[in-house]
Amino acid sequence: MLFIERLKAEISNTEGHIILYEDGSKFIKALERSAFMFCRNIKPFIPVVKNNKEYGGSYITIGFQKEHLEKYINLDGYKYIREESDKVIVHKLLKEEPVTFPEASFEEWKNKAIAAANDKRTENRTQKTENDKTTLTPQVPLKTEAVETERKLIIADIMQQPLADYTPMRALNYLNSLQERIRNAGISD
Repeated sequence: MLFIERLKAEISNTEGHIILYEDGSKFIKALERSAFMFCRNIKPFIPVVKNNKEYGGSYITIGFQKEHLEKYINLDGYKYIREESDKVIVHKLLKEEPVTFPEASFEEWKNKAIAAANDKRTENRTQKTENDKTTLTPQVPLKTEAVETERKLIIADIMQQPLADYTPMRALNYLNSLQERIRNAGISD
């Protein structure tokens, strides 16, 4: 599967599935909607913004080392499927129960990530013109913005869930996943 085909496939990923790609390297990657659902429901990684002319602009990706895959594939509410083709291994976490994809939350998340990346690029250019060769570290306001974004995503997620229809066990599992997201995001109040 060509990279551009992966990006185009994400456009039709509107059921909350998480599709992870392994290209023989040591890393697993998720793109666009899959990256959003992974960050929202599993672990809030910091997204990376990349550009692709053939795709027509910016896209979002996250990644992690292949050795950590096992702890992410056996999740409540997801069915795990592994597929191999053309030297690509695809790991799919399919939602067991249909959900309405939170398009507005995804777009907000993506736009904030792109804005943060653009800000960082501008900052990098400014520092390069000042001949500062030191490694840039994220500033505190970016982390605060990321925490605030995650807080809003968690609230939006809670508001969209049909909690009254959940079994007690599923409700407890959902509550546990929320606690984990809150801890991982560094939300303290």
